[in-house]
Amino acid sequence: MEDFNNTTISKKWLTIPVIATITRLLCRELTLQNEYLRLENKILKSKIKKRIIFNDDERRSLVEAALALGRDLMEQVVSIVKPKTILAW
Repeated sequence: MEDFNNTTISKKWLTIPVIATITRLLCRELTLQNEYLRLENKILKSKIKKRIIFNDDERRSLVEAALALGRDLMEQVVSIVKPKTILAW
């Protein structure tokens, strides 16, 4: 019984580095995706000369997504309008 428990514990400890590696890879991939999308948004915004007008559904969607980020992350990520504007909506 003791050997079984030791083997089970050993196997569990072996899976932790695998999970950590997968997590790091996914995090890196998401970071690269976010960097690309930020650059893409910056370029697209530079092409639009007029003020962007949002309808109520678009505002609601942006508010929900921004609030899910939390205030600190929202300050870093939101670029289509000022974060204060989203909070005012």
